[in-house]
Amino acid sequence: MKSVSQIECVYEIIKSALPTQIAAELKFLRPGRLQKGGSDIMRGRILGKGGRKIWNSNWCFYEIGVGFYSASPSSVGGIGFVSFPENKNCGSGRHRHHISRALTSLVRRDGKFAKSDPPDPFQGAFSYYPSSRFRSFPTDHAAAGLAVLISTTFEDFNSLTI
Repeated sequence: MKSVSQIECVYEIIKSALPTQIAAELKFLRPGRLQKGGSDIMRGRILGKGGRKIWNSNWCFYEIGVGFYSASPSSVGGIGFVSFPENKNCGSGRHRHHISRALTSLVRRDGKFAKSDPPDPFQGAFSYYPSSRFRSFPTDHAAAGLAVLISTTFEDFNSLTI
């Protein structure tokens, strides 16, 4: 399965796995390649719909990545939430602690996720799929993990405004 097809498959699984009211509030972006900072992934981004919320396709979004990340070069991909909270499109730092609390709660409940925090400008939570355990990107596993991440954090994050 090509990377784009795998991401689109994850999208479809998530849409049916999430509660209808959450799925209806999500925007699924067309997959695109990211080659930056040692990462080489085909990624899909998921944002909340709506006006002056923190969702931004460059600065605040959920991600599916097929390929390898610089943070986990032996991976076949990963899933997570990406935020640059100091960016004006993510609230100019007003939501850093709120996002951190939500992600800390997620990591405590679901040990598959690891959290990134200051001093990094990036704040988020990710789960990577190591090639030692997965021969290829685990579409079903990724969809299930991302559904947990979104259902656990979306309503909280979607209340944050810029």
